[in-house]
Amino acid sequence: MEQDNPAPEEKILPQTGCANCGHPIVEQGHPTQLCADCRAKFIHYPIPGGIKIFAGVIGVVLIFAMFKVPGNFSAGIHYQRGKEAIKKSNYNTAEKELSKVIKKIPGFVSAKEYLAIASFHNQDMESFVKMVGELQGQKVEDESLYNEINGLIAKVPNYVPGDSLMAFYTKYHSFDSIPEGVYREYLSTHQDELFPALRYASVIFNNKQYRACDSLLDRILEKDPAYPEALYMKTSIKRELDQLDSAHYYCDRILSLNKESTYGMASKARTYLKQKKDAEGLQWALKSNEPDPAEPYSMATLALAYHLNNQPGERDKLLEASKKDSTQGAFMQYVIDIMDGKEKFR
Repeated sequence: MEQDNPAPEEKILPQTGCANCGHPIVEQGHPTQLCADCRAKFIHYPIPGGIKIFAGVIGVVLIFAMFKVPGNFSAGIHYQRGKEAIKKSNYNTAEKELSKVIKKIPGFVSAKEYLAIASFHNQDMESFVKMVGELQGQKVEDESLYNEINGLIAKVPNYVPGDSLMAFYTKYHSFDSIPEGVYREYLSTHQDELFPALRYASVIFNNKQYRACDSLLDRILEKDPAYPEALYMKTSIKRELDQLDSAHYYCDRILSLNKESTYGMASKARTYLKQKKDAEGLQWALKSNEPDPAEPYSMATLALAYHLNNQPGERDKLLEASKKDSTQGAFMQYVIDIMDGKEKFR
């Protein structure tokens, strides 16, 4: 194949004199040949005021971006992570990520909407009520989110005591101290209230009336299949009744509603331990303890798992740590009673 004919080279004549005015005498030692007058003129050429203002504005924008954009960019990342976590029912992660967004951008309405949803599923009613309060009067952008939050708001009365029940709480100083007869009479005239039914279930559970408690929880779950505390209690009831497959079933229901439920994971650990599947029990106990090592139920479950896996050193560290917190100590007492033979676990 023949080569293309090359283009003829253009001859470049050497430049002489000042590049601006043509003066034959130029200052040496510079890449551009200029006479002394032209060089001085170019060096001191005034910048128009408009360009100065424009440059100033650009500088301010750059400084602002230097401090603000990374924060907003970071908030955007946390927001997307929070939304994705909600889609996957990872509500603990969602609440943590979205809380970071609100801290950086307090007026971010969509983040508050998602945070309200995550808080509700984590049973963090204080945060849920706060977010709902801050959303009052805000413009609705996403109707599906609006409807979902309204649905959760409608459930709130099931999770808090009404004024009538609070009168008994004031009289007896705690819900667990209200006598069974008082609960039964109250529920006969307040059959639609789930909170007092759950508190009554707790009382009869503590009195070891397991089958009656199981039946009452069934009635609660018929009205609200996703009632977390009823599901929590179901797992314990089924272990006490030695219905371990059913205990796993309710643990799995909890985790299907919130994949990061530490209670669901801890309860699954206890069910495996009850089955003498100690390695699996320890694995689930460690998983439950990861998000919040100070959470009392998970902490006590891990101590129990260490005990049954013959790891007294790790167990005793948790027992010692629990002495600093009365709530942790109360949960840990169950483990101590098992160790001392006062409670039979299996």
